[in-house]
Order: sequence, then structure tokens, then C-alpha cells
Amino acid sequence: MAKVDVYDALKADESRALSSWGKTAIRLKADPVTSILPSFTSIFYANEVLELSQLLFPKTIQYSIRKAMADSWDLDLDIDLLKTLNRETFLFDLLCSRAWMDYMSRCYGSKADVQMVSALKLYKPERIPTLIQEGETSAEADVLSLTEALKKSLQEVPP
Repeated sequence: MAKVDVYDALKADESRALSSWGKTAIRLKADPVTSILPSFTSIFYANEVLELSQLLFPKTIQYSIRKAMADSWDLDLDIDLLKTLNRETFLFDLLCSRAWMDYMSRCYGSKADVQMVSALKLYKPERIPTLIQEGETSAEADVLSLTEALKKSLQEVPP
């Protein structure tokens, strides 16, 4: 008999069930934040909730879930949250990355770009040139703003 990771199997079953339930909620035009998000967060970690949402739902629902998650996090997580959400990489088109950007904007307001650049330089410095290239084609103000801050950070000469 093959060795089976029961936890992974249960999560896969839950994922299929939540996918079906989520599609029903969408069809019924239920509010995603009050109807979908509580079920997801009771079973999955934050990064998994965001990844599932990106796979299962249209952009408008992804946006609502992303904003609600970012608004729910404590205000002192910064780099730890970045590491938790973006275990593999940081990309502008990943919901986890965008949720972190929303969180940083909530925490730092007009200084968010400076804080995000600092965190990205510490955590994912090799990604900065690619992020700049990706960000330049975006139509979203927050992505363009961070892209400009990343460009400036590469031009700065350390003292």
C-alpha cells in the first residue's frame, strides 16, 4: 500500500469542495468577503487562500478578497508577511504579492513604496530588475508607483 499524506489529501478534498461552493456563491451573487473568505481562512493559510482565490475566482472577487485579507492583518508584520506570502517569488500578477502591497500601503501610507523597496531589496534583490520590467507595462497606479521607486533605488549611490 502506498504511503499517503492524509493532511494533503484532506486539503485537496477541501479545495475541491470550496471551489464548488465558491462557484455557487458567485452564481448567487453572494458577497465574497462574507460568504467565501471565512470558509477559506478557517481551513487554509493566508497564502493558500490568496492562491486559491486567484485560481478560482474572477478578478473582481480576487480584489475583494485581497483587500479584506490585507485589511485584517496586524500592523507589524512587514518582511515576515512578505516571506510568508511569497515563499517562492514576488510577482506583480500574484495575488499574494498584491495583498502584501495593499497591506504595506495601509501601514505606511505615502511612505509605502520606500518601505516596500527596502523589504524587497532585503528579501528578493534578484527580482528587482524583472519587477521593474514587468511593472512598466502595468496600468495599475500602485504597481507603477512601486516600479518608479524600484528604479530610483537602483540609481541611488550608497554613501
